Amino acid sequence: MKLINKIPLIISLLTAHAASGQVGYRSVPNDQPKKKTYDSTVNVENIRCYYDPASMIGQEFYFAQRSPNYKKNYSNPDSTLTAFRSEKETVIKDLGKAALNETVRKTQSTNIRSLGSIGGVANAVRGTAKKSDDLKTYLYKPVYIQHGQYSGEAVTPYSALENKTFTVTGWEVIKEDEHLCQSKVTLKDPDGEKVEWVIYRNLPNVSVFTKGYLEKLKQIWVNKTVYFVTESYAPATFYNPLDKQTLDYVKGSKWDCTDLTFLSDEQYFSRLHLILRNDAGKEIAVQIEERGTSERQLSLGYIWPENKYLATVQKEKAEQEALLAKEEAAKQQLQKDVKEYRASMIKQFGATNGNLIVAGKVKLGMTDDMCLAAKGTPDKVVKSQVGADLVESWFYNHNYTSSTLLTFKNGKLIQIVE
Repeated sequence: MKLINKIPLIISLLTAHAASGQVGYRSVPNDQPKKKTYDSTVNVENIRCYYDPASMIGQEFYFAQRSPNYKKNYSNPDSTLTAFRSEKETVIKDLGKAALNETVRKTQSTNIRSLGSIGGVANAVRGTAKKSDDLKTYLYKPVYIQHGQYSGEAVTPYSALENKTFTVTGWEVIKEDEHLCQSKVTLKDPDGEKVEWVIYRNLPNVSVFTKGYLEKLKQIWVNKTVYFVTESYAPATFYNPLDKQTLDYVKGSKWDCTDLTFLSDEQYFSRLHLILRNDAGKEIAVQIEERGTSERQLSLGYIWPENKYLATVQKEKAEQEALLAKEEAAKQQLQKDVKEYRASMIKQFGATNGNLIVAGKVKLGMTDDMCLAAKGTPDKVVKSQVGADLVESWFYNHNYTSSTLLTFKNGKLIQIVE
């Protein structure tokens, strides 16, 4: 093929190459809201998925003490967890199953929950059919609970967690949608043992707090002056767990916050409260959350820091002053309007009639124009011709129990009936 015949082919190849080289990429802004840095203003179960997981690293989880005053008599007074998983395998010995035959032990061991583990171990609980009755599990500090002759399970008792502080070393959001936030948290206990814990919004059978949250509460409230809110939703009375008395709620009363503490009562977990004291030395407890109480105690929603209270009082004072100023301005304007109206009526109808009209009064002999200015438009008008005279009857409030009747003849008031 001659070169001249190859020219169209060469041009088409070059054009195609240039065109393909012009295809580029363009990014559009991500409309997903940026996750916030955790600021310790909420506790564990309210952290949710809108906080940046990286900001959780280094946070400390404190598992609060159970209440020693809990009086319900259960055979197992300890709550348990089935998914607090350790990196270490633990062998639970002497499960009390020596009377079971080997086949039953095999079946039982496979029916106990599979609980996963750090490192991706498939089955966290593994039974053995050998001569021992040992059970292997990746649960943290496990114990074995015998439910019946042929059933039981390994669990982590809350007593293995209470009064301990765990440090967050990993935080992964594993499920997030409009209604659910599920996170897998890696924790390190005081001895350096690592555990995994899947956190939902609600945390059953535990009482856990971030240390940062507790410190933030102390910074905001302790050694500060607070006031009872003055809002309409405030209760008339409240229950004080310190002396088990019902007290009157006094809006705007002043208190000093002296302590942040866990109170132990008949509930399963000790609950977090602020302690307030007034000038008379009376102490009351304000719970941080409203859950888990059958009587109406005060919670954070019923107290204000001093700066908020003073700002609210100042705002209410300014609003009241503005209202009074508006009322005074309206009063002065009314006086001005009445003065101008009086001058207009006197100028139009004379001093005697003008003053009566301004007062809303009429007298015999007034014209219909004067009466209209004094009384306004009647509710009903009846006209009749009596000989050469035009008679009009004006009715005011004729459909109500009291009424006024004005009768005119040829435009002059001749009768007043009230």
